[in-house]
Amino acid sequence: MKTGGLVCLVVILAIVSAITVSGCLSSGGGGNEQRTATLVVDFNGSGGQINPGNKTIWTKVGNVWNSESQSNDGHTIWVFRNVTSGSKVLDLLEACSVIGGFEIAAKNYVGMGTFVEAIDQVHNEMPGRGWQYDVNRQYANQACNIYALNDQDVVTWVFADMPW
Repeated sequence: MKTGGLVCLVVILAIVSAITVSGCLSSGGGGNEQRTATLVVDFNGSGGQINPGNKTIWTKVGNVWNSESQSNDGHTIWVFRNVTSGSKVLDLLEACSVIGGFEIAAKNYVGMGTFVEAIDQVHNEMPGRGWQYDVNRQYANQACNIYALNDQDVVTWVFADMPW
């Protein structure tokens, strides 16, 4: 009787855990759904090879992506407006890399997720500065391949001082 009760309790806990995890994964997007979001890449004085020193904005007109640049006092910022991609932050960054023609270097750490090591050949400095992102001005506390997007989110990658 004790063993049967314990097995029943374990099964109930497993079901509750599965429902809870499923709810967590589905909140804020998830799965293989498509999302439309905006990406901002702020080099924060560290380069960027595409239109350096300018603010460049990519917008889609019909089926073609157009870019427009304006002087930005030597500060390179890219804005990709209303990009449709997969549902994760990394998906959005990868889609924008195709649109803008830049490379991303990233490494997946088992159990932790994907860590962006470079955008457009601007590499993290250890110790020093590196790539960090936020969503809707809220610091993200998940790896970029895990963080789920909602439609109309604004993701900002900034090359900034590392907290360690």
